[in-house]
Amino acid sequence: MIKKFVFVVHPLSEIHQKILGFRIRKWDVMRSFHIEDPKNIATVASFTWKDGRDTRVVGEVVAIPLLPEQIVQDPDLAIERIVRAVNFSARDGIFPDAVGLGSLCAVIGGRGSAIQELLPIPVTTGNAGTAWCMFQNAKTLHEQYGGDISVIGANSPVGTAVVKLFDEEGIIVCCDSKKAGRKTKAQVETTENAVVKAKIIVGCSSTGPIVQAKYFRENSHLVDVAIPSSVEGKLHPSVQVYAGESMSFSSQWNRGSWGPLYHMVSGYGLQSVLACMIEPVVLVHSQREKPYALGRKLSTEDIRHFGQIAHKMGFKAKIRKEYGFF
Repeated sequence: MIKKFVFVVHPLSEIHQKILGFRIRKWDVMRSFHIEDPKNIATVASFTWKDGRDTRVVGEVVAIPLLPEQIVQDPDLAIERIVRAVNFSARDGIFPDAVGLGSLCAVIGGRGSAIQELLPIPVTTGNAGTAWCMFQNAKTLHEQYGGDISVIGANSPVGTAVVKLFDEEGIIVCCDSKKAGRKTKAQVETTENAVVKAKIIVGCSSTGPIVQAKYFRENSHLVDVAIPSSVEGKLHPSVQVYAGESMSFSSQWNRGSWGPLYHMVSGYGLQSVLACMIEPVVLVHSQREKPYALGRKLSTEDIRHFGQIAHKMGFKAKIRKEYGFF
């Protein structure tokens, strides 16, 4: 049985927008002219996942050509465009089984809650997959380099979940949120103090920089959500930065002709994919009827379920240093 997903994204910058315009052959998008027009919604890449020789999951990445500042200024418009994008993906007569939300699409409307109210299928924000990969990648670095672990931006849904995941495995971390540290053994510090004392820092802020680069110790390691970065300023050259939600994939993940370019432009890397995009793929394959992540609350049970199914499908947390171009 074939299941279908759609992943809704938006350009991250004006350069990214121009590349998007070229890809979808929309001159207005390339010129930043009336990009909010619904006619500019378009597919940028299509993907399939196969179990052996049989295709089990198909889907596409559909872009609403709104820049981040437009989404922040007019979230109601963005929500309307996201719903249009989902309907656009059903132009073949087959409505998707699940919707994934990328970047700011996953933040507006109560972190997907308002969009879920408008659609009859599960809407998932990618936060469960992101939390799983951030946790796994940070744990791998801890096993390799040792030292204290701090979670900054811990008040975010992903940050709170990462603190709980470490606690469930008996690893005591430091975090910068009393709320995140509640009912765990985590030590609570200011963001700056949490960074100063740690060898491994997990940056989970979803709203942008929350700490200045000067607080990072030399030879420390930052596992970051990256877009936007948790750090303001230039880090010391000895500080290693990793794409926190990076995953590897097997030959079962077919990216088509434009897929590899989309991977690169979106910051995945040629041989990596971000967990937020894989979340709806795992969701439809697992035949779940509810999202892995919606709103602010994240269940560690759901996060671990995502990790288990993703691993079986060939998607695994992967330490990667380089980010994309945008």
